[in-house]
Amino acid sequence: MNLQLSQFRTFTGRLSQRLKQQFSAQVQHASRTSRGIAANHVGVEVKRSLGDSMRVPSSVQIALMQRMGVTGRPLMDACKRRSISI
Repeated sequence: MNLQLSQFRTFTGRLSQRLKQQFSAQVQHASRTSRGIAANHVGVEVKRSLGDSMRVPSSVQIALMQRMGVTGRPLMDACKRRSISI
């Protein structure tokens, strides 16, 4: 009976060790995945804030800039964002 008990303890010890390894691997995978998701969300928030600050000017705004005599870099940047060539 003692031999069967030691075999049982060995088996349960190996089984519990294997389960712990699987659990720790799942935890590591989940933490890597959550970091990736958090990084993606941070990137999206940054992109949104940049997009809000640099709106694409309308063609009417570009026409007004030309009528007001705006030349050089500001006009070229506005046209570039609107994909208009002058």
